[in-house]
Amino acid sequence: MSAIMSVARFRIHPGRADEFRQLAKECVRIVREKDPGTTVYEWYLNADATECIAIDGYASPDAVFAHMGNVGSTMRKVLQIADASVNLLGDPPASLLEALQFKSEAVYGRLDGLL
Repeated sequence: MSAIMSVARFRIHPGRADEFRQLAKECVRIVREKDPGTTVYEWYLNADATECIAIDGYASPDAVFAHMGNVGSTMRKVLQIADASVNLLGDPPASLLEALQFKSEAVYGRLDGLL
């Protein structure tokens, strides 16, 4: 399978939690409307709204490229108000690693599973 997943951690800048929430909701809206290849897209916020974890799943590397095109401008706004680190899960092609808007902290190759 060529499925790709990611786990992103956002550290929200002080005083920017409300803006972060709105941008996250905008990303989810865009994905619902424009990303049929996105299979998982979940955002989780800690109790004091200082950190968020987003878990994404994509049917293929092409779905990741489409997603980047669809949410790119909104994600650039997110990255102005939060520091991000990302772990990629799967076997992404070199072209995807080169195209990422923010660099992956680590890439974990697929061992086994249901996908």
